[in-house]
Amino acid sequence: MRAALLALVLLGCGPDLDALRGQGVHVDLPGDAGAPAPAPDAGPPSAPGDAGFAQVVEPITPEPDCGLPGLECCPGSLACEVGACLRGRCSAASGAVGEAVGCNDPCGVRNPFTAGCSCAMGFARSDVGAVLGACADGSPTTLSLGFCDGGYGSAFVSVAAACGGCVTPHPRTGTCGCPAGQLALRVQTGRPTAACGDAPAELGLCLDPGGRGAYQRDPFAGCVAPNPRTGGCACPAGSVEQRLPLTRPEGAVRVDAPVTLCLDP
Repeated sequence: MRAALLALVLLGCGPDLDALRGQGVHVDLPGDAGAPAPAPDAGPPSAPGDAGFAQVVEPITPEPDCGLPGLECCPGSLACEVGACLRGRCSAASGAVGEAVGCNDPCGVRNPFTAGCSCAMGFARSDVGAVLGACADGSPTTLSLGFCDGGYGSAFVSVAAACGGCVTPHPRTGTCGCPAGQLALRVQTGRPTAACGDAPAELGLCLDPGGRGAYQRDPFAGCVAPNPRTGGCACPAGSVEQRLPLTRPEGAVRVDAPVTLCLDP
């Protein structure tokens, strides 16, 4: 068959080979034997490292279940990555303490976890110095105020520049500002100063973003510093509340300016 076709082609009267090939007839001519067959379609090139249909699955990092504020203390050493262990849970802070001058009770600010002027175990006292306050009977006093710090948050105090400026800088920033990642809640009080006497002062509370917050309610101006966690002068449900009996100067008199700390139970 092939020889006959070849003879017809040479005589110029053979069939149209291209047409035959188009109809699926396999026709080889001399010189075609070495022609390579079309390569099968291999599809798009594989990406580097792509082995067939295999997919790389990123490992899932589990959420921590202990060691952070609000979570249980990690077993064994009762360790906390942030803060310290308080009643079985990690906390960044455990309230405040303060000695009062001239009050019947020399401990004007009792810590709710120790019932005295000392911090719970694992928390260091971070002093902000003297601020204006009130005794339990309402008489004026000066409080030596300190915050029980679990290694994450503390406070600072500032007055007008003419009265001393940043009189108690934050122990970690060296300024009257909070470390990155913390929220500054600025409340009003007073500070005894050499230049201005009892001067209006700003107490900056550096709050743990995972904590329960704090607020200040003024008897005349209302909720002057709302709790960022609740949006008002209230603690989240289940909090331990500690009242700081602060006052602020208003002309020649002192006005109550209490602050409430919202603590982990």
